[in-house]
Amino acid sequence: FSSLMSAEDGLAMARRMDQILCRIEALPAPAFVLVNGAAFGGGVELLGAFDHIIAVPEATFGFTQGRFGLPPGWGGRTRLGRRVGMERLDRWLAEQTVIPAETALSTGLIDEILPEDAWDARMRELRRHPPPKRSVTDGQTASIAAEQAAFAEAWASGARRWTTATRE
Repeated sequence: FSSLMSAEDGLAMARRMDQILCRIEALPAPAFVLVNGAAFGGGVELLGAFDHIIAVPEATFGFTQGRFGLPPGWGGRTRLGRRVGMERLDRWLAEQTVIPAETALSTGLIDEILPEDAWDARMRELRRHPPPKRSVTDGQTASIAAEQAAFAEAWASGARRWTTATRE
């Protein structure tokens, strides 16, 4: 990330990450993800592309991009907003909230909490009886493009300060 200094660099990276997430969303079968630790910033944004999210009881989810002067840039606001609601997500982002797995479950950010030793059996069951696919609508595609533009602008200003300070 430290080599990405301009708004154009930030936009190219955001678009590339969105392309990856779109490929996950376009899979013909539901996509599952297992979280066995902490997911922060972009790690939380990645979750939005999956159809079913399972986490260990100790998992945490941090909406902390703002600490670096960055809004979500990979479509995370749009994708996660459809899971938890935009008002709640915007509050988490503004407050740079870190939430435990129980809160993630009760708000719809994740779908299940299971200890890691139960994952294999649950994955076999989900393959037999998969949840429905979540899909991005045309309106969401436009919203993601707006996120990317805001991210690129912030990347050129706020992120540069962070990467410079980090290198020193």
